[in-house]
Amino acid sequence: MDGIRSKYGSKAILRAISYTPAGTALHRAGLTGGHKS
Repeated sequence: MDGIRSKYGSKAILRAISYTPAGTALHRAGLTGGHKS
């Protein structure tokens, strides 16, 4: 998993809940320090 994340980025592998409307990891993965980059 670490190899995939380092090659394709932190949004490459997420838990299934992150792809639902209640999930926040997909949105937060695009932020830098909690702010838009």
